[in-house]
Order: sequence, then structure tokens, then C-alpha cells
Amino acid sequence: MVGAIFFDAVPSASYSGLDTITKGAWTGNYGLDGEIIANDAAILPPFATVSFMGDTPYTWEASTSDVRALQTASAASTRIASAYYAGSTFTINLSLIDADPHQISLYLLDWDGSSRVESISILDATSNAVLNTQTFSNFHNGAYAVWNIQGRVLIQVTKTGGSNAVVSGLFFN
Repeated sequence: MVGAIFFDAVPSASYSGLDTITKGAWTGNYGLDGEIIANDAAILPPFATVSFMGDTPYTWEASTSDVRALQTASAASTRIASAYYAGSTFTINLSLIDADPHQISLYLLDWDGSSRVESISILDATSNAVLNTQTFSNFHNGAYAVWNIQGRVLIQVTKTGGSNAVVSGLFFN
């Protein structure tokens, strides 16, 4: 007798676009199911597990009124300018444990300059096959890079120009 059969979702990733309008005002726009903000909160949805590899969390401003900084999870009126960063590359291990695709958004912020350029690749976590790659520059004012992702993937953030690779937040819709 078999009680249940579980199938892993085939990993997939399709790029949906870049939002340069919303800036750090994610509340009500992104993170409807959960969020991870560097040096702030991690509120994961029940369908996801996340771990970071090779990064260092950093805070430029713990409290600021600058609209480029992300609203904190505890209060939309409070903002934090922070990021996960690495000198060359870091990886976000993302496992979406249900079989459904989910909108995943990364907030990119080049807080202290305008010279950062980075590529973000979504890889199949089992085979390391590249599912999607995008290159980002000119995100000094903040931008949400948005994908529809399914299954277990690695999000590889690689510096291709400027001082380092950064991601300030990860949002689930």
C-alpha cells in the first residue's frame, strides 16, 4: 500500500522584467507571500526554503528616509539601506517545495555609486544547467528584477563591473 507519492517540480525560470519605478516601497507591491531583507527580516512562505552561500550582509544606513532604501518588515515608514554582497559572486539556494511557479523578485540597489554591473543566473540546483541569465546595470535608484520560478534553483549573483555584487532583498509573490 502506498500512502503518497511526491514528485519534485522540474526547475524552471522565466524572466518577467525590471521594475525601476517602485524603488524601496515594496509593501503592497512585492513580498505578499514573504520577504528576506538584508540585515532586517526573513519571513519565508511555507512553500520555500532559502540559504545564502558566499555572501556577507552589510548595512549602509540602518535608518534613512531615502526612498531607494527598502521599507523594513516591521514598519513601512522605516527604511534600511542594506545588501548581501560578495567581491565576485555569491549564491542563493532557493527551493520551492510545492509544484507551483512563484514570482520571485530581487531588489538591486547600488547605494553608494552607479558603477555596479552584475549578472544574475538562475540554475537548476541538481544539474547546474542555466535556466536564465540577465545582466543589470544602472540600479543606483533601486530596481526589482522579477522572475517566475519553479522547483529547486540556485540564484548566482556575479559582479561583472564595479566594486561588488549586491542584492538587498528577496520577495515572494
